[in-house]
Amino acid sequence: MADAYKILDYFLKAFGPFTGRPNAYADIYNWDTTALNLSLRYQVKTEMGVAVFSNKNLENAIAANGPSVLVKDVYQSFSVLY
Repeated sequence: MADAYKILDYFLKAFGPFTGRPNAYADIYNWDTTALNLSLRYQVKTEMGVAVFSNKNLENAIAANGPSVLVKDVYQSFSVLY
């Protein structure tokens, strides 16, 4: 089994059935759930692909509090390293 199909199989097990497929002839699978947005796109022939993931809780926090939320979280992440 090609690696691309292994990744799709993993995503199906982890996130359930995809909720959309914008093009029946392309390997593009989208999940739009209450917790996340996820798009998996790949080409089997080249064995290259990309997955774009966004967490809806994070999106809502950014919308409610603005970019300062990200700066605070990034600062806290770096402070743990030092």
